[in-house]
Amino acid sequence: MGHSAISPSSAVMGRPRHFSKATGCDRRRPASWGLSISRIIGTVIKAVHTLIYSDDPGATRTFLRDVLRWPSVEDPDSEPDWPIFKTGPSEMGVHPTAGTWEGQPYSQPKHHSISLMCDDIEATKAELEGRGAEFTGGVEDYGFGSGAMLKLPGADDVLLYQPRHPEAHSL
Repeated sequence: MGHSAISPSSAVMGRPRHFSKATGCDRRRPASWGLSISRIIGTVIKAVHTLIYSDDPGATRTFLRDVLRWPSVEDPDSEPDWPIFKTGPSEMGVHPTAGTWEGQPYSQPKHHSISLMCDDIEATKAELEGRGAEFTGGVEDYGFGSGAMLKLPGADDVLLYQPRHPEAHSL
């Protein structure tokens, strides 16, 4: 018998019994057998495209290719050496621009931020330094995890961190 898709009526009435609440996946068969993950989680968005604006795009791209070793594709309609990098799994959080944290008020302008996650901050930092990466300082405790600011040539620094919060990138 073929694969059955989630019908609109089952989506309205709730998750079918054979779907895992924890993973959102069909427990009866591997995810690779049927629906794409975007169909399972009910969205038409298939990826998040992030942008880094750089004063030296060549240096930034070289760093992403040679130090972080991210694979890329070229857009034939763009200028030469304009790669689009594969960054791996992602997740997105939304933070308030103002509030109170531990009794102290804070406020900041609306903005976007890119952070890179790892399993072992000390080992990852050492490996990247061995490939030529530089950091603005040592590993610090940020509360949500331990991290260090990675210097990105031609662009703003990027936080490299080992999270202590629940991770959503592999849901």
